[in-house]
Amino acid sequence: MSLKAKKKVIFVNGVKALRNLSNRFCDQYICPLCLKEFTNLDLENGLLTLEHAPPRSIGGRGIVLTCADCNNKPGTKLDSQLIARMDFNKSMSYFANNLDLNLKRTRAKFTIGNHEINVDLVKEKNSTNIVFLRKENNPNKLTQAEDYIKRLIKSNAWSGTEFNIAPKNTYHKWKSQLAILKSAYLLAFAKFGYKYIFQKDFDAIRQQILDPNLKLEKNFWLNGNYKKDPILLHAKFPFECILVNIEGHIVMLPGFSESGNCYVELRKKFVPGQNLNFTGDIYTFPKKFEAIWDGA
Repeated sequence: MSLKAKKKVIFVNGVKALRNLSNRFCDQYICPLCLKEFTNLDLENGLLTLEHAPPRSIGGRGIVLTCADCNNKPGTKLDSQLIARMDFNKSMSYFANNLDLNLKRTRAKFTIGNHEINVDLVKEKNSTNIVFLRKENNPNKLTQAEDYIKRLIKSNAWSGTEFNIAPKNTYHKWKSQLAILKSAYLLAFAKFGYKYIFQKDFDAIRQQILDPNLKLEKNFWLNGNYKKDPILLHAKFPFECILVNIEGHIVMLPGFSESGNCYVELRKKFVPGQNLNFTGDIYTFPKKFEAIWDGA
């Protein structure tokens, strides 16, 4: 299916979902981030863009439309930080020689003396090779590093020489968390629909996504070691909320009953050092715009 056709399908399903909610809506699609209304003409004029949740580079699907304005706001330029975080985690698992045993190659920074260059670490059966990268380095800096190593070898000073290897990718922790919040929000929207995100508790979440400097709510992020199961859990105990698992990172979103603020409930019930177990209904990640609570 072409990009244009895919956007049209999502638009039509969004219009249908809104019609199911109220007679006020006719032929509009509402951007899930700013809640502005858009027509089919706006779609044809490129005012709506396809969003992948999570980002396509880590396996996400194009499942919703957001408006071009929201797509260009600073708060939505977060996906690069999420990708950098995932790359960093992969590199760290490589260095620890665990977690991801299928990872055979990773990018790193190699520092020796006053020279720092980009390299690939390539895992062989019983060893790791350091591969200098021609296209990923300044040619002069690479030559200087190579000449330095050659001089060490020639003078028999190589043995015992210290060097440092570190993951090349770094990331902004808060912005990477917001990127995961954004993906979780869009996944939940694609799964449950407009009726779900029209709740007042989501106003602050949308503001937070669009403006990383606000820091309105930090408790959406649950720390811990979790399996990388791509699921949404509609938790009903110990309190109602939606939990979204993105690559082992858990995001908490408001539930559906509006019976209380889930972040307030979390602060009440969480005891440091103790596990908080949630039970409820499990949903798989949406493969398209489903809006199951809108009857789409």
